[in-house]
Amino acid sequence: MYRITFFFFLFSVITFGQTIQFSDPNLLHYLTNYNCIDTDGDGIYDSTADLNNDGQIQISEAQQALGLTFNIGNFAHNIQDLGGLEHFINLEHLYVKSIDVDHLDLSVWQSLKTLKIFHIMISSFEFDNPLLKHLEVHNIGFNNPLFDLTNLPSIEYVSMNARLTDNLIFGTHNSLEELNLASGIYTTLNLSGMPSLKYLTIDYS
Repeated sequence: MYRITFFFFLFSVITFGQTIQFSDPNLLHYLTNYNCIDTDGDGIYDSTADLNNDGQIQISEAQQALGLTFNIGNFAHNIQDLGGLEHFINLEHLYVKSIDVDHLDLSVWQSLKTLKIFHIMISSFEFDNPLLKHLEVHNIGFNNPLFDLTNLPSIEYVSMNARLTDNLIFGTHNSLEELNLASGIYTTLNLSGMPSLKYLTIDYS
């Protein structure tokens, strides 16, 4: 009985106190020094991710983050690897700006509802976010990455100013009501999977 009790107590300590190992020290520095986290869903980023001020981030702290922004001056500019952020499993809102990553796999955050991506040079994205409703992508450079949005079944709003060509792929989006496209060159756009579309804007195409 004592062994069983001690085992579960030890397991709890390890689980809730485990420190996240980040691949990029610049990412850890950013998360522990700048108010980039929203923990109560009010849209205000008023806390670091280091809630107990020990200079590290535990899994239990990461799981309290509902929102994360990299839009704080140029402090996130040197971040090149997001390894470790996969532990922020309850993220609903993500604002990515001016980080120096080459690939962005957004499928690790299955709770995402709002995603904004601004001013980054990137070669590839991966979207698989069943709850995502709001997507904005602006000024992502000239690498012309593939934007396959077929795995965004709940999307309601899309705004893209990204110099895309025919590498923008839509699927069935029954809830999509507003689509804004700018700075792209498209020979075809298949909008047949958007029965709820109310507002369509296509500029400089």
